[in-house]
Amino acid sequence: MQKLSDRIIPKQKNKMQQTLEENLTRIQENKENFAIWGAGATGQGILSFIREFSQDKLEPEYVIDNNSSLWGTGNIISPKQFCERMKDIANVFVCVYVADQVVAQLKEYGYQGKIIPASMSVLGCEDRVLLYEENMEKVEEVYELFADEQSRDTIAAFMNVGRSGDTSYWDKVNGPSEEKLLDTGVLSYGKTEHFIDVGAFTGDTIEKFIQLCGGNYASILGIEADQRNFSVLQEKCNSLTNVNALNAAVCECSGVKHFCDGNSESSYLCEGGTTEVKAVKIDDLKEAEGVSLIKISTNGFEMDVLRGAAKTIKNKKPKLSYYCSREELWRIPLFLKSLVPEYKFYVRHYGIGMQALIGYAVIEE
Repeated sequence: MQKLSDRIIPKQKNKMQQTLEENLTRIQENKENFAIWGAGATGQGILSFIREFSQDKLEPEYVIDNNSSLWGTGNIISPKQFCERMKDIANVFVCVYVADQVVAQLKEYGYQGKIIPASMSVLGCEDRVLLYEENMEKVEEVYELFADEQSRDTIAAFMNVGRSGDTSYWDKVNGPSEEKLLDTGVLSYGKTEHFIDVGAFTGDTIEKFIQLCGGNYASILGIEADQRNFSVLQEKCNSLTNVNALNAAVCECSGVKHFCDGNSESSYLCEGGTTEVKAVKIDDLKEAEGVSLIKISTNGFEMDVLRGAAKTIKNKKPKLSYYCSREELWRIPLFLKSLVPEYKFYVRHYGIGMQALIGYAVIEE
């Protein structure tokens, strides 16, 4: 097997940054207007980049987001509202990591302006590249542990996008972003699945899960810490059969945690957070008694969730999906392997951002 380090290209000037600066120069020179699609951390980061590049001379007409809990906040509008105004907007910066979905959405609307995908995780990935270089021995260990060649190809592409800003490396490895965390190329679904969705956001993954299993499942629990997101999630869950919602953060220990909320899908646990949220551990949940699938999306706290689910994982051996674009790339598989030696590990990537790297652990029959 070829080593990962032998597949990595030399560092290059960031291609996405070059493209973004060229478009901003054009917009300034032609006095064109623009909108940003994405109100989360990536959208906020790109807006800061635009302001700095233009010396605060460029501001978006609107910020568009699919998250209904944000509509009407500042200049954030819904996709429907954008449709009514899009003929007057010359450029849209797509600032979500599953940019392919939004690009398809814009084309479906018949948008005729310039579409510019942009991700802060690609623009500012130097620290991530350095992290992997400093821990290459552990990365190589997990690289050899992966169960298929696509996983190894994905990690090679991941490293090369980080070193070049060239997202074309994703073209040969990317999975369908609408199936992120639920990829049917890795996961199979029975008719009696008990699904726990950790970091359920507004219920988008739950809706996709129900679609993928043909509406045949035993139970679903969606857990979301952000109150705005939770209000949308709860309303959605109330309209579904055997689907419940819990407003909490999932951690290693139960109690109360501080939380930085109001950031759409980018809300996260933070000691300096001004919001308090109930913390629970999966091992203490009654829903964990029959769990067969756990999805984890917690903005860097995935290991905390897993440590609080160690007993459940050892006893139930559920299918697992989780974000793993930093230390989690090696920490999570090695931790899970210590709990359940028979787990097989896969990794897939979706969209354009560096953060959309998803790990899977499954028991193969």
